Amino acid sequence: FWLAVGCAVIHFVAKLGWIPDLSPGSRKKPKHVADAKRRPVAEKVAVPVEEQREVRDEGKVPMGAIASQVVECLRVEDVDGATRLEELARKQGEPVSFAVIEPLIKLFAKTDASRASKLFRDLQQHGFYASEGFCGSLMARSGEARNIAFAEEVAANLRSRSMMTLATFKTLMKVYATNGMYDKACDLYEEIRSAGVEPDQVMYGCLAKFAAKCGRSEMAQQLHAARASQGGDVQSYMCGMRS
Repeated sequence: FWLAVGCAVIHFVAKLGWIPDLSPGSRKKPKHVADAKRRPVAEKVAVPVEEQREVRDEGKVPMGAIASQVVECLRVEDVDGATRLEELARKQGEPVSFAVIEPLIKLFAKTDASRASKLFRDLQQHGFYASEGFCGSLMARSGEARNIAFAEEVAANLRSRSMMTLATFKTLMKVYATNGMYDKACDLYEEIRSAGVEPDQVMYGCLAKFAAKCGRSEMAQQLHAARASQGGDVQSYMCGMRS
Protein backbone atom coordinates (compact mmCIF):
# COMPACT_ATOMS: atom_id res chain seq x y z
CA PHE A 1 0.00 0.00 0.00
CA TRP A 2 2.69 2.50 1.04
CA LEU A 3 4.77 1.58 -2.04
CA ALA A 4 1.80 2.40 -4.26
CA VAL A 5 1.28 5.71 -2.45
CA GLY A 6 4.97 6.59 -2.85
CA CYS A 7 4.91 5.88 -6.60
CA ALA A 8 1.79 8.03 -7.00
CA VAL A 9 3.45 10.93 -5.18
CA ILE A 10 6.61 10.69 -7.29
CA HIS A 11 4.53 10.63 -10.48
CA PHE A 12 2.52 13.69 -9.32
CA VAL A 13 5.69 15.66 -8.45
CA ALA A 14 7.26 14.76 -11.80
CA LYS A 15 4.16 16.10 -13.57
CA LEU A 16 4.64 19.44 -11.81
CA GLY A 17 8.20 19.55 -13.11
CA TRP A 18 9.85 19.57 -9.70
CA ILE A 19 11.97 16.50 -10.52
CA PRO A 20 13.00 15.04 -13.88
CA ASP A 21 10.65 12.49 -15.41
CA LEU A 22 12.34 9.10 -15.04
CA SER A 23 9.61 7.05 -16.68
CA PRO A 24 10.56 4.74 -19.58
CA GLY A 25 10.82 6.50 -22.95
CA SER A 26 11.23 9.93 -21.38
CA ARG A 27 14.98 10.10 -21.91
CA LYS A 28 15.55 11.58 -25.32
CA LYS A 29 18.97 12.05 -26.83
CA PRO A 30 20.02 15.63 -27.46
CA LYS A 31 19.22 16.83 -30.96
CA HIS A 32 22.86 17.24 -31.96
CA VAL A 33 23.57 13.59 -31.04
CA ALA A 34 20.64 12.28 -33.08
CA ASP A 35 21.57 14.49 -36.04
CA ALA A 36 25.18 13.33 -35.94
CA LYS A 37 24.11 9.72 -36.48
CA ARG A 38 22.14 10.68 -39.57
CA ARG A 39 24.90 12.70 -41.22
CA PRO A 40 27.04 11.02 -43.93
CA VAL A 41 30.71 10.34 -43.33
CA ALA A 42 31.86 13.43 -45.21
CA GLU A 43 29.97 15.73 -42.84
CA LYS A 44 31.21 14.10 -39.62
CA VAL A 45 34.58 15.83 -39.58
CA ALA A 46 35.80 15.50 -36.01
CA VAL A 47 38.00 18.33 -34.80
CA PRO A 48 40.58 17.58 -32.08
CA VAL A 49 40.13 19.66 -28.93
CA GLU A 50 43.52 21.31 -29.27
CA GLU A 51 42.61 22.57 -32.76
CA GLN A 52 39.12 23.88 -32.02
CA ARG A 53 40.41 27.39 -31.29
CA GLU A 54 42.05 27.51 -34.74
CA VAL A 55 38.78 26.39 -36.36
CA ARG A 56 36.78 29.10 -34.57
CA ASP A 57 39.28 31.83 -35.39
CA GLU A 58 39.90 30.99 -39.06
CA GLY A 59 36.84 28.99 -40.07
CA LYS A 60 39.00 26.08 -41.26
CA VAL A 61 38.83 22.35 -40.71
CA PRO A 62 42.28 20.91 -39.86
CA MET A 63 43.80 18.63 -42.50
CA GLY A 64 44.26 15.91 -39.88
CA ALA A 65 40.51 15.81 -39.22
CA ILE A 66 39.75 15.66 -42.95
CA ALA A 67 42.38 12.94 -43.47
CA SER A 68 40.86 10.70 -40.80
CA GLN A 69 37.48 10.90 -42.52
CA VAL A 70 38.97 10.21 -45.97
CA VAL A 71 40.53 7.06 -44.51
CA GLU A 72 37.06 6.03 -43.31
CA CYS A 73 35.69 6.68 -46.82
CA LEU A 74 38.42 4.42 -48.21
CA ARG A 75 37.45 1.69 -45.75
CA VAL A 76 33.78 1.73 -46.81
CA GLU A 77 34.55 2.76 -50.43
CA ASP A 78 32.43 5.91 -50.13
CA VAL A 79 33.42 7.76 -53.33
CA ASP A 80 30.88 10.57 -52.95
CA GLY A 81 31.95 11.27 -49.37
CA ALA A 82 35.63 11.27 -50.35
CA THR A 83 34.90 13.68 -53.20
CA ARG A 84 33.20 16.15 -50.87
CA LEU A 85 36.08 15.88 -48.41
CA GLU A 86 38.58 16.53 -51.19
CA GLU A 87 36.67 19.69 -52.17
CA LEU A 88 36.62 20.78 -48.52
CA ALA A 89 40.38 20.24 -48.22
CA ARG A 90 41.09 22.31 -51.32
CA LYS A 91 38.97 25.20 -50.02
CA GLN A 92 41.19 25.58 -46.95
CA GLY A 93 43.61 27.85 -48.81
CA GLU A 94 46.64 25.69 -48.03
CA PRO A 95 48.36 22.71 -49.70
CA VAL A 96 46.47 19.45 -49.30
CA SER A 97 48.47 17.13 -47.08
CA PHE A 98 49.79 13.72 -48.11
CA ALA A 99 47.62 12.19 -45.37
CA VAL A 100 44.57 13.31 -47.40
CA ILE A 101 45.91 12.52 -50.87
CA GLU A 102 47.16 9.00 -50.09
CA PRO A 103 43.78 7.43 -49.21
CA LEU A 104 42.11 9.40 -52.03
CA ILE A 105 44.43 7.88 -54.64
CA LYS A 106 43.95 4.41 -53.16
CA LEU A 107 40.17 4.79 -53.36
CA PHE A 108 40.15 6.18 -56.90
CA ALA A 109 42.67 3.57 -58.10
CA LYS A 110 39.84 1.08 -57.76
CA THR A 111 36.89 3.31 -58.71
CA ASP A 112 38.08 6.10 -61.03
CA ALA A 113 41.44 5.58 -62.77
CA SER A 114 41.52 9.01 -64.42
CA ARG A 115 41.11 10.82 -61.09
CA ALA A 116 43.66 8.54 -59.47
CA SER A 117 46.12 9.32 -62.26
CA LYS A 118 45.62 13.08 -61.89
CA LEU A 119 46.11 12.94 -58.13
CA PHE A 120 49.20 10.77 -58.55
CA ARG A 121 50.73 13.31 -60.94
CA ASP A 122 49.84 16.15 -58.57
CA LEU A 123 51.53 14.20 -55.80
CA GLN A 124 54.80 14.14 -57.72
CA GLN A 125 54.59 17.78 -58.78
CA HIS A 126 54.23 18.89 -55.17
CA GLY A 127 57.29 16.90 -54.13
CA PHE A 128 55.54 14.17 -52.13
CA TYR A 129 57.42 10.87 -51.95
CA ALA A 130 55.55 7.78 -53.20
CA SER A 131 57.10 4.81 -51.42
CA GLU A 132 57.48 1.32 -52.86
CA GLY A 133 54.76 0.00 -50.54
CA PHE A 134 52.32 2.77 -51.49
CA CYS A 135 52.93 2.20 -55.22
CA GLY A 136 52.52 -1.55 -54.78
CA SER A 137 49.17 -0.99 -53.07
CA LEU A 138 48.02 1.26 -55.94
CA MET A 139 48.99 -1.34 -58.54
CA ALA A 140 47.20 -4.12 -56.66
CA ARG A 141 43.98 -2.10 -56.31
CA SER A 142 44.15 -1.07 -59.97
CA GLY A 143 44.50 -4.68 -61.03
CA GLU A 144 41.41 -5.68 -59.04
CA ALA A 145 39.38 -3.09 -60.96
CA ARG A 146 41.04 -3.84 -64.34
CA ASN A 147 42.58 -0.35 -64.43
CA ILE A 148 45.69 -1.59 -66.25
CA ALA A 149 46.80 1.81 -67.56
CA PHE A 150 47.06 3.32 -64.09
CA ALA A 151 48.92 0.28 -62.74
CA GLU A 152 51.44 0.68 -65.59
CA GLU A 153 51.73 4.42 -64.85
CA VAL A 154 52.64 3.67 -61.24
CA ALA A 155 55.12 1.01 -62.35
CA ALA A 156 56.69 3.51 -64.78
CA ASN A 157 57.14 5.93 -61.88
CA LEU A 158 58.97 3.26 -59.88
CA ARG A 159 61.15 2.42 -62.89
CA SER A 160 62.09 6.09 -63.34
CA ARG A 161 63.41 6.06 -59.78
CA SER A 162 65.02 2.61 -60.11
CA MET A 163 62.75 1.32 -57.36
CA MET A 164 61.24 -1.79 -58.96
CA THR A 165 61.81 -4.73 -56.63
CA LEU A 166 60.88 -8.39 -56.56
CA ALA A 167 57.69 -7.47 -54.65
CA THR A 168 56.56 -4.79 -57.11
CA PHE A 169 57.41 -6.97 -60.13
CA LYS A 170 55.25 -9.70 -58.58
CA THR A 171 52.39 -7.24 -58.08
CA LEU A 172 52.56 -5.98 -61.67
CA MET A 173 52.76 -9.56 -62.94
CA LYS A 174 49.64 -10.41 -60.95
CA VAL A 175 47.84 -7.39 -62.43
CA TYR A 176 48.50 -8.73 -65.93
CA ALA A 177 47.73 -12.35 -65.09
CA THR A 178 44.43 -11.68 -63.28
CA ASN A 179 43.27 -9.81 -66.36
CA GLY A 180 44.27 -12.63 -68.75
CA MET A 181 47.33 -10.79 -70.13
CA TYR A 182 49.72 -13.72 -69.77
CA ASP A 183 52.04 -12.55 -72.58
CA LYS A 184 52.67 -9.24 -70.80
CA ALA A 185 53.25 -11.07 -67.55
CA CYS A 186 55.87 -13.26 -69.25
CA ASP A 187 57.50 -10.23 -70.91
CA LEU A 188 58.43 -8.98 -67.45
CA TYR A 189 60.86 -11.87 -67.00
CA GLU A 190 63.61 -10.33 -69.15
CA GLU A 191 63.17 -6.96 -67.45
CA ILE A 192 63.42 -8.64 -64.06
CA ARG A 193 66.69 -10.31 -64.98
CA SER A 194 68.05 -7.10 -66.57
CA ALA A 195 67.28 -5.20 -63.37
CA GLY A 196 69.42 -7.68 -61.44
CA VAL A 197 66.44 -9.07 -59.54
CA GLU A 198 66.56 -12.81 -58.90
CA PRO A 199 63.12 -14.50 -59.13
CA ASP A 200 62.18 -16.69 -56.19
CA GLN A 201 60.45 -20.07 -56.29
CA VAL A 202 56.99 -18.50 -56.32
CA MET A 203 57.78 -16.21 -59.25
CA TYR A 204 59.39 -19.00 -61.26
CA GLY A 205 56.32 -21.16 -60.69
CA CYS A 206 53.90 -18.39 -61.70
CA LEU A 207 55.91 -17.45 -64.80
CA ALA A 208 56.11 -21.08 -65.90
CA LYS A 209 52.34 -21.40 -65.50
CA PHE A 210 51.68 -18.17 -67.43
CA ALA A 211 54.09 -19.20 -70.19
CA ALA A 212 52.30 -22.54 -70.57
CA LYS A 213 48.91 -20.76 -70.73
CA CYS A 214 49.95 -18.40 -73.52
CA GLY A 215 51.74 -21.08 -75.57
CA ARG A 216 55.36 -20.18 -74.80
CA SER A 217 56.46 -23.78 -74.35
CA GLU A 218 60.18 -23.13 -74.66
CA MET A 219 60.08 -20.37 -72.03
CA ALA A 220 58.02 -22.56 -69.71
CA GLN A 221 60.62 -25.33 -69.97
CA GLN A 222 63.48 -22.88 -69.28
CA LEU A 223 61.66 -21.53 -66.23
CA HIS A 224 60.95 -25.07 -65.05
CA ALA A 225 64.65 -25.89 -65.32
CA ALA A 226 65.64 -22.71 -63.48
CA ARG A 227 63.20 -23.45 -60.68
CA ALA A 228 64.31 -27.08 -60.48
CA SER A 229 67.91 -25.88 -60.03
CA GLN A 230 66.72 -24.05 -56.91
CA GLY A 231 65.06 -27.19 -55.59
CA GLY A 232 61.70 -27.07 -57.34
CA ASP A 233 58.63 -28.72 -55.87
CA VAL A 234 55.74 -30.68 -57.36
CA GLN A 235 54.15 -27.56 -58.86
CA SER A 236 57.27 -26.79 -60.92
CA TYR A 237 57.26 -30.33 -62.35
CA MET A 238 53.58 -30.03 -63.20
CA CYS A 239 54.24 -26.77 -65.04
CA GLY A 240 57.06 -28.44 -66.94
CA MET A 241 54.82 -31.34 -67.94
CA ARG A 242 52.10 -28.95 -69.19
CA SER A 243 54.63 -27.01 -71.26
